[in-house]
Amino acid sequence: MPSVSMPVGRWALDKHKLLQDYTIASHRARARWSSCVLVDLFCGPGLVHNRKKPEEVSDGGVVVAYRASMSLPGTFTKVIIGESHRGSRRLFG
Repeated sequence: MPSVSMPVGRWALDKHKLLQDYTIASHRARARWSSCVLVDLFCGPGLVHNRKKPEEVSDGGVVVAYRASMSLPGTFTKVIIGESHRGSRRLFG
């Protein structure tokens, strides 16, 4: 398990799949605009792990959404993130 990942329940991984599907499904609406901003003020460290199976590590929600947006027209042109946990903020510089 990476040194900085957030423990989550199975529900969070299901939520990330829904977020990915929504991001892909909404690409045509975003493609109408010259800029699209993704905002997550409570994003965590960008990595999560299943608390019952710590070896299962995956991207956090903001990373999932951004990567999904890159697969089709309508890519997010700006990402605004926030995180209050000091250990997680180290990753953002």
